[in-house]
Amino acid sequence: MSANLNERLHQWKPLSEAEEDLFTNLPPEITRDILRRVPLRSITRCKRVCKSWRDLIEEDEFVTSYTTKPCLVLSDRLKGGYVVCDEVHEPLFRFDVPPPCNENSYIIGTANGLLLVRDIWNNILFTLNPVTRDYIELDPLPEQGSIGRKYTFGFGVSKLSGQYKILYVSRSMSHFVHTHLGGGGGGWRSISAPPWLSPYEINFHDDESAAFFNGNLHWLVFNFFRDPLLCCFDLETELFTSFSLPSHFDGYSRKVCVLEGRLCVCHVSLCERAVIWLMKDYGDENSWVKEYTFTHDQREKRVRPLKILANGDLVFATICETWLFIYSKSTDSTVEHSILRRPYYCSHTYSSFVIYTPGLNLLKLHPKLTLAT
Repeated sequence: MSANLNERLHQWKPLSEAEEDLFTNLPPEITRDILRRVPLRSITRCKRVCKSWRDLIEEDEFVTSYTTKPCLVLSDRLKGGYVVCDEVHEPLFRFDVPPPCNENSYIIGTANGLLLVRDIWNNILFTLNPVTRDYIELDPLPEQGSIGRKYTFGFGVSKLSGQYKILYVSRSMSHFVHTHLGGGGGGWRSISAPPWLSPYEINFHDDESAAFFNGNLHWLVFNFFRDPLLCCFDLETELFTSFSLPSHFDGYSRKVCVLEGRLCVCHVSLCERAVIWLMKDYGDENSWVKEYTFTHDQREKRVRPLKILANGDLVFATICETWLFIYSKSTDSTVEHSILRRPYYCSHTYSSFVIYTPGLNLLKLHPKLTLAT
């Protein structure tokens, strides 16, 4: 068999220049169809094949048509940076944050293949695309205050204009929007919050970042009596609205997130039961449905829902312990996720697990990111 294999290998010969030209100069529609089938980890390498392929991959039409499945991003405790895993939690690639940021960076949010990341010690905020290796460092924060997390951020894209925006709510409840991503004017500008929001403040103890969904950012605010309100910011109109929360939405830990294409709020009740609600019809305050209720036996009770599996089981992370778990509806029990047996589970305390859908959207080129296979 070895001799036959060697004989077959000797039959291979390098492509001639004519054959190579034929391969790299296929009709664009055929090339697009081929490249749409290329795995995510290889698509950036295809840009190095020839100029025509690079130009095609960077076209708006291809960027919007190249679709990928949601991935899980987690901190790499051994090598630093982050690991991107596919839907079955196999590693696709890893990436490092741009210098001078360090291991104390955390992911604030994600939108259309871009990540908003902050280095808490250097007070640096930047947007990056780990697939294309582009990033933009944002202007310094207004009202920076202390280094700790004493404010709320939100990151998303407006539905009509397609403009990426970042919302920053300071400890003094001043509101700022950043619109400079990828050229043109912008930077931080102050916006006025409505009068009805003045009695409320941010819950600074619950690892709160605004959840991006349906063109809006969502986060919790609390009045003097600690009654919560779900605040909503429209990225297109830059107007504030609010949603009522489910009845009996109480407890000492509360979180807003997006779960399987629906707005989600979760809390740990006073009897230490984790309760997760889904808004079945977005904008309908009467459509809250209690989807999961379970007791989590770990010391860290605060949870972050991440994914619903095909059988209805829930994948969630603990906020401070940075571990992954699976809750089974059928057995009403939680188990550690198998990903913890891998060598790169995270050790940081800030947004260590993020659901992320990779994309090819380009930012201003700044090739300092390291993308490893």
